[in-house]
Amino acid sequence: LKRMRQLLSHKQMEANEDPSSGGGWPSTRSLLLVKLWTLIFPTSDFQHPVITICCLYLGQALRHCKLNHLSDVPQALLCCQLALHVSRPAARIFPEALHTIRCLLSVSLPSKGKSEVSSGILSITKKVANGKKSMQDPETLDFVRAMSKDNEEYIESTSFKLGVVAASLKCLKEFATIHCSNASFPQLYSSFVDLLDQLETHPCYPKWLKDTVAETRKFVAEKVEQQLQSRHPLQLYAGRVKAIKQYNPRFEDDFVSGRDYDHDAQRAEEKKLKRQIKKETRGAMREL
Repeated sequence: LKRMRQLLSHKQMEANEDPSSGGGWPSTRSLLLVKLWTLIFPTSDFQHPVITICCLYLGQALRHCKLNHLSDVPQALLCCQLALHVSRPAARIFPEALHTIRCLLSVSLPSKGKSEVSSGILSITKKVANGKKSMQDPETLDFVRAMSKDNEEYIESTSFKLGVVAASLKCLKEFATIHCSNASFPQLYSSFVDLLDQLETHPCYPKWLKDTVAETRKFVAEKVEQQLQSRHPLQLYAGRVKAIKQYNPRFEDDFVSGRDYDHDAQRAEEKKLKRQIKKETRGAMREL
């Protein structure tokens, strides 16, 4: 794992210097190793010598790697699904995975600027979407084909782009299901509502994908509203104000040794009886 993190840092430095070389994502072999370790070791532990480092590795990849080309999309989506697998048993919050899902959904919208390198890399033109005959059937993303060496034709196809959007929506909904009881749910997921609104009105998407977007948007919006309604404003303490206990010494003018000056008569009587019991006990022990 230490060597994998070093290689990842080196690839990210190369990607920053030369964006055309890729986004610096981990290799397929590294991701499969992480998947294997998450199946062998328990992912529900608060801290684990292997799983904790795997989480840091995934967080580093999801946070610092970029979506420069279509070839970076399968690795990004696989990292998100690995983060989901690790987060599910203990309901962990993985903000890097949510950020990457937001990026995947954002680049599926049409490009708004010519200077942006990764904008619109998953966008679909109206001509291609209308010309496809099987647009009424849900597209399933083929990870094996997408992550193979000869994948240029597949990752540029409409089926791949639709499959990535559908897989990202499914991953987002599962993350929202895990975190729906968390008090910070509105801050984590409220930004997805506007993004899903734009995807729902996309003119090139088929009906099944628009239905999936609408279902996901409704689910996230309802959970955000429920958490906001369950919050209560801060209130002042409504209980009776307790007096501050004073430790000032009390002095009696005509003090008599052995006399109880307690103002509570019942409590003074109880103390007197307890002293008498002790006195009688000591006397009985001496006689015996």
